[in-house]
Amino acid sequence: FNPDVKIMWGGSHPTVQAKTSLANKDVDFIVMREGEQTIVELVRNFDTQDFSSVLGMGYKDAQGNIIINEPRPLLENLDELPFPARHLLLNKDGYPADAFGGIFSSRGCPFSCIYCSSYTLWGKKVRYRSVDNVIEEIKQVKRDFKTKHYFFVDDTFSLKIDRAMQLCDRMVEED
Repeated sequence: FNPDVKIMWGGSHPTVQAKTSLANKDVDFIVMREGEQTIVELVRNFDTQDFSSVLGMGYKDAQGNIIINEPRPLLENLDELPFPARHLLLNKDGYPADAFGGIFSSRGCPFSCIYCSSYTLWGKKVRYRSVDNVIEEIKQVKRDFKTKHYFFVDDTFSLKIDRAMQLCDRMVEED
């Protein structure tokens, strides 16, 4: 509808099928693997249109050639990430309170199951947020959205059972 609007895809499909994704005439950029840092750099370079040094992305150059940059190293300390900007959702008042309860407490999976692409997106090394950090996010969601039910969307939540139990115990302690 508006060719001046730039379209960016991210997630598992552009990570696994980078060139195919960019071959779509409507897609201008792709972000591969973890996108938090890549998107910030990409947007900062909109004025110069020089994306050649932005790790973890692909784009079309002025001649329409598909360029795939080097991958960005995965984040080691997930506590450095801000909590999801749930407050920016459009029409958030139309959602039930419990719709905000999805929490990622870790990223990565050491396995290579043929039916799953998790390890291609998050890597094979499992990285965990601290229990304190996860609890703080739950408290924020409870305070801001009145959410009472939470679900962990980790691919391997119970891989490190001691940590999972520590997190569950803290959730009970913190009500």
